[in-house]
Amino acid sequence: MTQEQEGSVRLPPQNLDAERSVLGGILRDNAVLDDVVQIVRTANFYTDAHQKIFEACIKLRDRSDAIDLVTLAEYLKEQRQIEDIGGYPYLHDLWDAIPTAANAVFHARIVRDKALVRNLIHASTEILRDAYDQAMPANELLEGAERKIFDIAQMGVTGQYISLQAALDEAYRRIDVRTQRGPMAVSGIATGFVDLDEKTAGLQNSELIIIAARPSVGKCLVFDSEIVCADGSVATLEELYRRRQARLFTLRDDLRLTLTAPDAYVDDGVKPVCRVTTGLGRRVEATLAHPFLTLDGWKRLEELNPGDHVAVPRILPVFGEETLRECEVKLLGYFLGDGGLTDSTPEFTNSNPQLRADFAGAIAEFGAVKVRAENLDGPRTASLCVSGDGEFIATHRTEFGRRLKEAIRSSRWTARDVARNVGVSPPLVCLWGQGVCVPNPDTFEKLCRFLGVEAAALAPHGLPAISRHSKNPVTLWLVELGLWGKDAHAKFIPSVAFRLVRPQVALLLNRLFATDGWATVLASGAGQLGYSSVSERLVRQIQHLLLRFGIIAALRRRSVKYKGTHRRAWQLDITDQQALRTFAAEIGMFGKEEALTGVLRSLDGKKYKPNRDLIPVGVWERLAGAKAGESWCSVARRAGFGGHTNLHVGKRGLSRHRLERFAATLGDARLQELAASDVYWDRIKSIEPAGMKQVYDLTIPETHNFVANDVCVHNTAFSLNLIRNMLIQEQKCVFFVSLEQSRIELAERMLCSQGKVDSHRLRKGHLSSDDMQRLIEAGDQLSKAKLFIDDSPAQGMLRISANARRLKMRQALDIVVIDYLQLIEPDSKRDSRQEQVANISRRLKFLAKELEIPVVALAQVNRSSEDRQDHKPRLSDLRESGSIEQDADTVMLMHRPEAEPGQQGETIEIIIAKQRNGPTDTVTLTFLKQFMRFENFAVEAPFSYGP
Repeated sequence: MTQEQEGSVRLPPQNLDAERSVLGGILRDNAVLDDVVQIVRTANFYTDAHQKIFEACIKLRDRSDAIDLVTLAEYLKEQRQIEDIGGYPYLHDLWDAIPTAANAVFHARIVRDKALVRNLIHASTEILRDAYDQAMPANELLEGAERKIFDIAQMGVTGQYISLQAALDEAYRRIDVRTQRGPMAVSGIATGFVDLDEKTAGLQNSELIIIAARPSVGKCLVFDSEIVCADGSVATLEELYRRRQARLFTLRDDLRLTLTAPDAYVDDGVKPVCRVTTGLGRRVEATLAHPFLTLDGWKRLEELNPGDHVAVPRILPVFGEETLRECEVKLLGYFLGDGGLTDSTPEFTNSNPQLRADFAGAIAEFGAVKVRAENLDGPRTASLCVSGDGEFIATHRTEFGRRLKEAIRSSRWTARDVARNVGVSPPLVCLWGQGVCVPNPDTFEKLCRFLGVEAAALAPHGLPAISRHSKNPVTLWLVELGLWGKDAHAKFIPSVAFRLVRPQVALLLNRLFATDGWATVLASGAGQLGYSSVSERLVRQIQHLLLRFGIIAALRRRSVKYKGTHRRAWQLDITDQQALRTFAAEIGMFGKEEALTGVLRSLDGKKYKPNRDLIPVGVWERLAGAKAGESWCSVARRAGFGGHTNLHVGKRGLSRHRLERFAATLGDARLQELAASDVYWDRIKSIEPAGMKQVYDLTIPETHNFVANDVCVHNTAFSLNLIRNMLIQEQKCVFFVSLEQSRIELAERMLCSQGKVDSHRLRKGHLSSDDMQRLIEAGDQLSKAKLFIDDSPAQGMLRISANARRLKMRQALDIVVIDYLQLIEPDSKRDSRQEQVANISRRLKFLAKELEIPVVALAQVNRSSEDRQDHKPRLSDLRESGSIEQDADTVMLMHRPEAEPGQQGETIEIIIAKQRNGPTDTVTLTFLKQFMRFENFAVEAPFSYGP
């Protein structure tokens, strides 16, 4: 046999003996199925018969039926598959194939490995086929190949659980790294909340309990809040909600900005909002519940006051990959600055000859247009008007006619055929060919379609460029950008500009400042750059684009004289020495270079004294904790500060440089991170009611914050509190399936909740010795608890059930908690979402009955409650499937009431909306936010934030 013949009969990798051993082991001992399903899937079996037998075993297990020769044969008979697998004799052969089930798991791994290799061969064949066909672009081929290999790799991922002790050990290690860097009797399981246990008698065995809440309750921003995306584009929150896809900026624990993707987009309805204005003039509108970052952690807007400092980015280093012609970038800057866009043709009005010449050159480069000077010698400022170029039109009409005649000849049609098919007279076609005139846009489109040519093949510069009756190309370009017809108050930077490459953004800013900007040396000797416009939107956009270069500009409103009256204008001021140098080096100011050079000369020999970018006074408290009893004079002396006896401790904010020297001397990594952070601490200037508006929110994984309107804003604690109470107070064994958070995050939150340690301080590593002691004591208590965590992503009910069964047999499992129901992977991707969720909830109920323990599943409710006056959720609000309500024995809906004036802290209502064997009612709990901890509600005595 030749090598070619041998290859033609080569069988895919498989091991039928191992497959028979796995199936025979399941028949011998049903318990091994829970171990086997962690390793293999139905599709991993090579033969169709083995796939059907294994799938039948799973279905019998899901029904809690025994799996033996009789039940298996009967099930296959019901499915009309008994003959497909070889009949009753083959099942007997499987029983006889293996005397014991002890090695079923090892055999299952062989089956899985063979399947992995088969799938790899199949994927490789498809990749080779697609590569040879070359039917797709190279990047799509590469993406498809990566996806195929990734899907195969995912076949080897199995669910697993680890002990809480192991998770605590990981959490402690991460905390160490951060700090170095700077009794009521009930029949069920008690929740630890007295009023709730009184209503439910605890969580009952064999019951499915649903705890539902809206995501991001109460924390939302106004619909038109602007978000910067990874490609440089700027989109409103409403646009992102409709798009459901974005990569945007988030602030990490080390106060550095990075890119992330939201995992949920939330419509919060219409709510009362407040407008927050900062000292830099930045504005954002949010609900009172929305948190902002302060030096002391995230605080809700209702907790903040004018004068408080909040975090805003001091740089947003994002630029796009798109380009325009250089002439277009220049013209955009000139038209936005000194352009007239409301007359019959575009105009540029400026008295600087250098700018007028540069504008005229850009127009000439644009093509098909020319400029006409007006008022050169008159009392008014000279203007350059843009119009179509008659000579250009005549020349290129002739060229159009030549190209048209050539296209007609190549098509083998006659002029009469062309006329008949595009709906014009034959003489008109002849006039086109002579270059006397050109078709209108609709006829031109028909002409190109009939001749089978691209529009650019006939009119390379575009049809408007050679039409006398059309708007000139510059006007049409401005129409396309959305700028034509805008007066000075309505001007704005079009969306394409935000996606430009860095040099072209700099060029745009250069020409904007060339028109309405200035460079001057103040009477005090300090240099200043400025920009002014009557368009607030335009000025805010310029402020944002400057931020991309790390240039902080302050925005203020001012009144300017205009034709004997005063009108409102908006002004940007740049005064920081580093910002002035960055502007001069990267952006510049065309036509005003001498003035800019004068500003730079004013900086020579001056010691850098930041006048804006300071760390708030509160940082002194952190420094006091870091120096651990050492005198301020000693610390300052070691840091090399002159005048170390006059540090103004606690009276003035610190510069970044000064804080960095303190932090380095004290060896505090967290303070060093604060000094080098991407955050500018901006003072709140005002907080004002802004009425009722449509609001949205984004759910950001891990960091839970994003940047909106160039301000940092924040975005499952109850289930963890239930778990903590059951572990510590009731000493129960709990299996927690976390489909949203990692085990380390969960462990940290439980440590903070148990030890009453501020979760934000832990996240930032700013822990006192008392905090550490409480964490250690909390860890000692939690490490003795029997909590098993499975944080494997994308789990289905098969794996969850199998893990729960194994724990039930080996650890005397008392309760299962799943966070959350809508993240469980469905068995079938083809079913509707309602059917998928219905199947999941039904199987959760089956699991509770089979194991005879409570199964608690978190779920989400929709936004219907926002349309009601009391905003309280109802059973009908349960998201995606009414079967959740039907299958559940108990449904608890979480609701955060609006805070009363003067109210301290937060309250949460647990609405028992359904209880199959008990009353419905509402229970009020107290939420200690910084500890992520729920406690019994005390009516008379205020709660304490202390340990």
